[in-house]
Amino acid sequence: MSKYKLGDYTVQNWNDWDRVPRDPVTVGAAILQAVAPAFVAGLSGAAAIGLAYAVGYIAITAVTSWALKALTPKPDFGALDSSGILVNRTAGIAPQDFIYGQVRKGGIVTFYETTGDENIYLHQIICLAGHEVNSIGNIYINDQIATFSGNFVTTAGSGSEQVNWDSKIRIKKYDGSQTTADSDLVSETSATSSFKGLGIAYLYVRYEYDQDVFVNGLPTVTAVVQGKKVYDPRTSSTGYSSNAALCIRDFLTSSYGLTDSAIDDVSFSAAANECDENVTLDGGGTEKRYSLNGIVQANRSVGDVLGDMVTACAGTLFWGSGYWKLKAGAYSSPVKTLTLDDLRSPISLDTRITMRDNFNTVRGTFIDASQGWISADYPEVTGAAFVTEDNGEQALLDLQLPFTTSSATAQRLAKLTLYRGREQMTFSADFGLEALEVEVGDIIGITNARYGFNAKEFEVVGWKFSSDQDAGDLRVNLTLRETSAAAFNWNAEEIDIISNNTTLPSITAGTAITNLTLSDGGSEVQGDGSVVNSLIASWTAPANAFVSYYEIEWGQTSSANRTTFTSSEPSALLSPVIDGVSYTARVRSVSVTGFRGAYSSATATSGGDVTAPNAPTSLSANGGYKYITVSWTNPANADLNYVEIYENNTNTTVGATVVGTSAGNYFVRTNLGLEVTKYYFLKAVDFSGNKSGFTTGVSATTDYIDNADFENGVRQLFIDQNLDVIAPVSSLPAAGDFTGQQVFLTSNGKLYRWTGSSWVLVLAAADGSDITDSTITGNKVVANTITGGLLSSSGIITSAAQINNAVVESAKIKNLAVERIKIGNNAVSEGNATQVSLNYTASQQNANTTIVSLASPTLQNTTTECFFSFIFDALRNPAPHTGYLPTNGWMEVRLQLSSNFSPNSPTNYFNFGPVFSGQVTKPNSFMVNKVLLAGSAFITPSETHANTTFRARVSTAVYNSSGTLLGTSGQVTGVMFTRLLAK
Repeated sequence: MSKYKLGDYTVQNWNDWDRVPRDPVTVGAAILQAVAPAFVAGLSGAAAIGLAYAVGYIAITAVTSWALKALTPKPDFGALDSSGILVNRTAGIAPQDFIYGQVRKGGIVTFYETTGDENIYLHQIICLAGHEVNSIGNIYINDQIATFSGNFVTTAGSGSEQVNWDSKIRIKKYDGSQTTADSDLVSETSATSSFKGLGIAYLYVRYEYDQDVFVNGLPTVTAVVQGKKVYDPRTSSTGYSSNAALCIRDFLTSSYGLTDSAIDDVSFSAAANECDENVTLDGGGTEKRYSLNGIVQANRSVGDVLGDMVTACAGTLFWGSGYWKLKAGAYSSPVKTLTLDDLRSPISLDTRITMRDNFNTVRGTFIDASQGWISADYPEVTGAAFVTEDNGEQALLDLQLPFTTSSATAQRLAKLTLYRGREQMTFSADFGLEALEVEVGDIIGITNARYGFNAKEFEVVGWKFSSDQDAGDLRVNLTLRETSAAAFNWNAEEIDIISNNTTLPSITAGTAITNLTLSDGGSEVQGDGSVVNSLIASWTAPANAFVSYYEIEWGQTSSANRTTFTSSEPSALLSPVIDGVSYTARVRSVSVTGFRGAYSSATATSGGDVTAPNAPTSLSANGGYKYITVSWTNPANADLNYVEIYENNTNTTVGATVVGTSAGNYFVRTNLGLEVTKYYFLKAVDFSGNKSGFTTGVSATTDYIDNADFENGVRQLFIDQNLDVIAPVSSLPAAGDFTGQQVFLTSNGKLYRWTGSSWVLVLAAADGSDITDSTITGNKVVANTITGGLLSSSGIITSAAQINNAVVESAKIKNLAVERIKIGNNAVSEGNATQVSLNYTASQQNANTTIVSLASPTLQNTTTECFFSFIFDALRNPAPHTGYLPTNGWMEVRLQLSSNFSPNSPTNYFNFGPVFSGQVTKPNSFMVNKVLLAGSAFITPSETHANTTFRARVSTAVYNSSGTLLGTSGQVTGVMFTRLLAK
């Protein structure tokens, strides 16, 4: 079966390479119908078309490669060997020639005319190429380089072989960029000015007859031509190049080629870089790794041309993911390693190819530029070791290289072909979608211990995407050919290729168990409090890849009773064992075929666990608000019980004290102050009480929150409630903290607001200095109604009486004379405030534990508002429940306001307002959740009480994830204040 073909679907439906469809829908639909017709039939029309596009753009089809050309019968090069291209032909209709790289060639004679007396002049136009060329170089006359004087040939050749042409031959060169006809041609022949030859590279040759010069008739005129200018995607420019990858790309996109713009320029750029690498020559100097120099005739099939072109770079051309891609013949590291986990089917493995396709010698021809561009044999490449492997029978491969003009390159290509061909192992299987990332030409690694593969290198030569109806999955079938870096190395020897062969491991060899030991497995506390001791049997796994599992027998040494079980790992736990009793265990391996290796035995006496666990690792500490979180990685000891956390003020274990234990991998140290630095050290403790040594210390510092931060945060809580903080002060500050700040000046009972530049009076009791002269006018007070020196005798209150007769007596208002309060809304705002930050212990449900008291006088029939904002955190005391809220635990807080607002019962506190409550759950170990309670309540006492006290009382309950009460203690931080409001 050929490795490089379009597949059965192509062969059955198209019998010619040029007719193969390459559009994604056709290719994708064909693949789907071939591999999963029932699956496609179940899709809607749009879905089926969409999947066809998807498959079409990920399916990869190998179209042609240098190996395919090497393994097929020798092609008919026709005019492509030197005998066909170093001549000038006359034909009524002839295919155009397209030149890549640099070649020497003749052409098609398209104009033939004689002029002058007795037809002394013969005029010829020899078309070299059907396109503009980069340059026309040396002219050969009968295989000898011509010497010119102007446009006239004087001599050709040198030394004894020199021929004198006596200026009887005139040759003019045109590279295809000309825009006018040759003036001599127009003036000397019947050709007109329209005879321009636009876009055609040609030679205009005129012979002047001389029987002494042209003794042997007309000579053959050929030229060295630097061919077509090609596009380079690496530089986004077009220019002359013989780079093989760029020439192949040009042919794919040209109208005389495939006329296809779907080119993967990333792939072609990588191939072009490989081709441009300099190779050091044995005789000195360097040359490019792969150059393409040759002629494409328009009448040849596209497939044949591409097959010939890829021989110049030992390349593989393929169609994948909707684009043409090229892999040049150069080694690259594996792009991916696939293992048994990636397999989705049985494996098909051919370790050798048939002698029909095998070869141990490579020979062939190329166009030798150093010998005048004639066809020549390159040195034969034979592998003596390969011939020996093939029982002394020489198997010859005829590798023709029509686009190669360097003998050194031809030898490299021949050796590369031989060495790559001797990597004979072919591997085929279905893989998971990991294989979507590889494509034809990639080198991948395969790891399969049973085949002796450890990232063994294979080249992808076949790729097919399909669905498996039975398994219900998508998979990629890969056909892989063994390869190695040595196959691409000119300096490699045959032994490098032979040594890459795989030797499958023996099923019976290497199955012995070695290094069997019995060690204490530690002690484990059971649910009833009992301790169970154990032994751990461990051994070195055998090297045999076919080992499937292990049989373990064990029991007391003095007893015939044995317990038998199996394990797939090279270790086993033997439990329970009795302290001070000798135990014997023996182990043997069992292969996939059922072969059992020899037993290996070991004896040990259990003395209880006296081995300390390893210390924790990867310690870290992070500070928070009044707490520090310590994290670590627990040791892998199976009998690890918990970790002890030690704390110190300095980085030393001397004097360090235990502040807690944890069975997890972190610990939260609470009850710390602000900006406090602590050092922590850990010990691991197993079930037997054995402790590890101290870890190295880690430190952290709790967060520092200054007064401004706290005040701004508390103020924002008030602002969020459409309120603001009014701070009592004994004297006005020199400046406010922010524009709009309000303070209550206790020395004069006035309210001030900061404008940004000064304090302005907002609300105060009026006195003489606060009323500006002449500000009370009109009939505000009846004349002569206020006496006693308070107002002038002339009186200010005039017109209608504003105060009834006899109401004001002796410069005061009679008791109970005012029946309704006339204070304006929000006219009174005097009150007090206090902050709180403390730990407390409360009851579980009844809010009867006082956390803060605030003295604030009340007025008769005047509403007093009491506002609070508190943050609660869990503090679970006493031990062992020290710490913050546990993971998946929850906390509930209730709060009730009370006051002794009655002056007749100063010791009695009465609740007012609702019961405020809050609850929080901690979902994971990384979050520290707290309860925020904020609110206010109002009272309106019937009597004035100068010694009123307001209290906030709470209850707290902390539960674990099972609902078990852990404690009723907590921490609280916050503020409470009061203010007076008009009725």
